[in-house]
Amino acid sequence: MRIAITSNQGTLVTGHAGRCRSFLLFEAEGDAVEALPTLELAADDTLHERGEGATRLLESVDVLITGGMGSGLIRRCERAGVRAVITDLQDPTEALRRYLAGELPAAVAGGAGEGCDCSH
Repeated sequence: MRIAITSNQGTLVTGHAGRCRSFLLFEAEGDAVEALPTLELAADDTLHERGEGATRLLESVDVLITGGMGSGLIRRCERAGVRAVITDLQDPTEALRRYLAGELPAAVAGGAGEGCDCSH
């Protein structure tokens, strides 16, 4: 399973997944977790800018962990088969660990803690 975590600084989980350009990537299989090279998106390839268009991010991950995203992006992740997870954790390593332990549930469109309600 490939997991992306929004992190513009590389050290913190950041919010507004739709505008994020830098994602920490991990490959998890059983108990093994491998850090992959960070995915950097061009400004015109962010989830917000692409709207309903395909992006490298949604085509390449199974889970997206972030500090915030709107209902529109949650629905878009669902359609792409990507599990969207919103957390208030700041440490990406802790967010990853807690997700893999089953302690971070998938986001639900219209749920609490979401960022903007952009339709794209």
